[in-house]
Amino acid sequence: MNTLLRKATIQDMDTLYHWRNDETSRKASLNSDYIPYETHKKWYQDALNNQDIQIFIMESDSTPLGQVRLNYWYDELVISYSISPQFRGRHLGQEMLQLTEELLNHDPDARKDGRYLIAYVKKDNLASQHIFEKLKYKKEEQDKWFKYIKKIT
Repeated sequence: MNTLLRKATIQDMDTLYHWRNDETSRKASLNSDYIPYETHKKWYQDALNNQDIQIFIMESDSTPLGQVRLNYWYDELVISYSISPQFRGRHLGQEMLQLTEELLNHDPDARKDGRYLIAYVKKDNLASQHIFEKLKYKKEEQDKWFKYIKKIT
């Protein structure tokens, strides 16, 4: 499968809304609440205009497969990601994070001042834990989740 990352646009809003409220996605998310459409719409429009947030869509042949969001916080880039329900179980999460790392390592504008990739993963989210460990993130146990850290080279 030939995949690429592209910046999210307003046309992706409904797709991301459905992915976000998917039961499996909500269960894995730090905030597992159902998000009403109007709340998502306002957040998404604000996020697209916020210089401290970047959202990318991974796609193949114009088919969206997943999304990764980077929240810039000083020298940290906090990662949040999800895979389309119809494409789960195909190791796309790992591929998407690898594409994100490549982008950040080669594009200073995407990276900004970020020096560290950070991910917070619930303790029962074994799939994401496995991905971050396979990608050689340092793991720190915290009260409610694991914090994964990787320095951008």
